[in-house]
Amino acid sequence: MGNTYKDPRLETVEQEKEAALAETDRVYETLIDQTRTGYDQLIAAEEDYQAQQREDQQKQTDLEIQELQQEQAQLQTDYENEEVAAYTDYREQVNPYGVEAEKLAQAGLSRSGYSEREKEDLFQTYRDRAAVAREGYNQAVREYSLAIQEARDLNNAALAEIAYNTLKKQTELALKAADKIAQLQLKWEDLRLDQEKHFREWAEDVQEQVEETSHSGAVEQIRRPLSPTATESWDSR
Repeated sequence: MGNTYKDPRLETVEQEKEAALAETDRVYETLIDQTRTGYDQLIAAEEDYQAQQREDQQKQTDLEIQELQQEQAQLQTDYENEEVAAYTDYREQVNPYGVEAEKLAQAGLSRSGYSEREKEDLFQTYRDRAAVAREGYNQAVREYSLAIQEARDLNNAALAEIAYNTLKKQTELALKAADKIAQLQLKWEDLRLDQEKHFREWAEDVQEQVEETSHSGAVEQIRRPLSPTATESWDSR
């Protein structure tokens, strides 16, 4: 069987090498994990910030649209009131003293009523007033509809910009994380190479010492005189 003996000095070098490499691995694995976790948290924070921005933006837009819709609804109420007022004025003009006065006017007994021609003019005035009110209302409705659509478009653009900025920031953070991790991995590999070189050279020096010790021992053994018994046995020949 071959000799499996290994000098304790070489075993010490090997043990210290394994311990040093293990510590290096532990340190850099920890650094990389901390770097990755830190940037993941920053990226998640950007997502949370985006959600808050989107919520604030949407609330502001909803409030603007709600106000516009309320104003638009008030326009309809104002228009309906104007139309009723125009008709009321028309009725009061053509019949200012009630049904009896109208009958007297028709009989030619009083000038409290209006002739058919005058009634037609008054009715046309009412129609013109109602038409103007209706056109003003329709124009205002169109303007408010455009304003509401514009608010929605601006909101969509703002939300898209928020999403873009968030994605841009997250991408920048991810690239920084990858760069820092790559730098740590390179330093890790370089340090391991330096350590392996150091322990390899140390082991070679120890091996030389072991061989020198072994050689010195062998020479000393050769130089050692034979024992008296051995000398006597050799002389008896």
